[in-house]
Amino acid sequence: VVSGPLWSSKEFLKKKSKTDKKKISFFMSSYSGRNAINSIDGHISFIKFIEIIVKKYSDYNIYLKPKSFIERYLENKKIAEIYEEIKKRNNFCIVKNEIPSYDLISTSDLVISQAFSSPTVEAIFMNKKSFYLDLNNKYRSGYFCKFNNLVSHSIDEGLNNLSQWLNLKDNLLEEKYKNISLDMNFNANKGSPIEIIKRNLN
Repeated sequence: VVSGPLWSSKEFLKKKSKTDKKKISFFMSSYSGRNAINSIDGHISFIKFIEIIVKKYSDYNIYLKPKSFIERYLENKKIAEIYEEIKKRNNFCIVKNEIPSYDLISTSDLVISQAFSSPTVEAIFMNKKSFYLDLNNKYRSGYFCKFNNLVSHSIDEGLNNLSQWLNLKDNLLEEKYKNISLDMNFNANKGSPIEIIKRNLN
């Protein structure tokens, strides 16, 4: 049984009250198979980073949405051990993988996803603060790396980018995304976020 809150889509449709904690949402990529672009070590690094954030940002609610059932990831002993620790924290929530990503993104103050899964592009579309984690430095010369603060290649970079994004004023976000939107041709692009990612990675 997966412990920690399991949220339904109705939870995400509720408007945040003034007393709500701010939300940082993490999105995992596929764990294995032909669609997996991150290694097992990459997933371990990702969950380790979440553990750091859950402890460091206790005044935030931290959400984790896996690409598939969380039990699939927990087959790895190291991931399971870290997960067992972070699920004890009151500010950590695991989200069912069936929940549409946009439901969680729409209520989040910051979106962080594994390189290069679609939620970060979705977040950019929705004008939400977001960046990628490539903690094992696998995609150092990737397409998205040319944009400032959009990809972190180490834990230190991730912590720095997280702080910068959280401190970025909302009225400056549109300007921050301007070059990304123009480069990806968002306005004219009729493809889905995942199609945009595939084209830019090839």
